[in-house]
Amino acid sequence: MDEQARVTVVIPAYKAERTIRRAVDSALAQQDVEAKAIVVVDGVLDATLDRLQGYDPARVTVLVNERNSGAQVSRNRGLAAAEGEFVMFLDCDDFIEGPMLRGLVGAMRESGADLGFGPWQVLKEEKGVRLPVVNRNFGGPVNLFWNWLSYAELLSPCAMLWRTDFIRRIGGWNEAVQRNQDGEMVIRAIMLGAKFVHSREGRGVYVHHDSADRITKRPDILKSRLDVGEMILARESAVIPDKVKRGAVARYFYRVALNCYSRQATELGDRALHRARELGFSGHTGPLWHRMSARLLGVKARYRLTNFVKRRRLFGFRGL
Repeated sequence: MDEQARVTVVIPAYKAERTIRRAVDSALAQQDVEAKAIVVVDGVLDATLDRLQGYDPARVTVLVNERNSGAQVSRNRGLAAAEGEFVMFLDCDDFIEGPMLRGLVGAMRESGADLGFGPWQVLKEEKGVRLPVVNRNFGGPVNLFWNWLSYAELLSPCAMLWRTDFIRRIGGWNEAVQRNQDGEMVIRAIMLGAKFVHSREGRGVYVHHDSADRITKRPDILKSRLDVGEMILARESAVIPDKVKRGAVARYFYRVALNCYSRQATELGDRALHRARELGFSGHTGPLWHRMSARLLGVKARYRLTNFVKRRRLFGFRGL
């Protein structure tokens, strides 16, 4: 790399006293780039600020939200303060390993890309188990759009690097979105013509845990997933054909319906399934056993049966 790239790693920190130093240290340990971290403490609710003592202020900037404002607000605040050519958004419980930033910067500079995708891996923290490393290889914007929405072939923010001026130009994070925030921004970027590239160096580690504070655990924000689908439908694009857009969003709504039914959010599931049907999706997705049972019983009935079986097994019954 001819000239060291300046990379800002923005880390929103909500109740992060246990993990924040791991996230920050992983960013500062990156070699062959000039990496700095901006930590946005999202409300002083634990000892996160104390854990951030001792870092070189030239490399770690700490901003504090007076009240808890949400991850997307914190990310945008960090983005506004970023000074580097590139920016990564790293959740406070995740971290990066190996030459992650070097690989992404090199690939993006060589291709002139606005967005870089790297390898990523899920760490199941309670069990200490790492799942296999995932390397996406999207063939182009239509392929990315279709696979991301239809089949949830996505990436975690810890495996993405953005060109700072580009992400600012498209408006940064949508603060109205409560769930699927990173997916909404990636899809919006692709629809607006973002050029992307892949790297195979290093990895981002997405830490899966069962904390009650995880946003994915909150049933009250399931509706936001429906809102994201409607936002995508309403957006015009010179890159994604309308037929592709409608087909992918229909399948996305179907997946949202399954998720809602699995969480007993029946009304939202019905709305999502109705939108999938309105957009022309009349089939079923997923493993063969799901497709067959959903076709025979209907989507909602299939999930009721599954939950019934799970409850019986929980109390020691093995048969119906």
